[in-house]
Amino acid sequence: MSDMKQQKNKSEDTVCALLYDGDAQTETGCEYTLPDYLPDIRKILRVQAEPRVTGRYLSGEKAELEGTVSASVVYMAEDGTLHICPIENTFGQNIPISGLDENTTAIFHTRVDNNTCRLTGPRKLNLRHKLKTQVHVFTKCSSHPDLSEIPAAERDRVCLDLKARETCRMLCPEP
Repeated sequence: MSDMKQQKNKSEDTVCALLYDGDAQTETGCEYTLPDYLPDIRKILRVQAEPRVTGRYLSGEKAELEGTVSASVVYMAEDGTLHICPIENTFGQNIPISGLDENTTAIFHTRVDNNTCRLTGPRKLNLRHKLKTQVHVFTKCSSHPDLSEIPAAERDRVCLDLKARETCRMLCPEP
């Protein structure tokens, strides 16, 4: 029983060191022609966009994201009526991160940082989005890690005090 208690205490001592914390940006866009059932555009009033990440992958020395940006373009037609045109565009993003392995966990938060929509013809739109992704990557290590394996700039982010974990920038696994 004492061996099981030691194993339990050993697993509770596992913490995660912050491996990467940063932002990545990418741009995406498309040319779009209105479908026949919508009237010609007189004036673009508003563009709203929301990213949807459909795939997250950690491989080798990079993190990869893929997804779609769903946009709604509100415009005024030649006859003064308002219309909404939904547009979907795909995106992909590669973020170089060194030190990824089977003990790595990543958290991504992608948002649209900037939208632009230009009218290039009575029925044609040029839509561009700047996407910004906040990336937090953690790697598991024991509570008493060999700090020589962690980059010097990241050593102060390793939490060694079990009571201070909540105030550290660490993720502690659930028992």
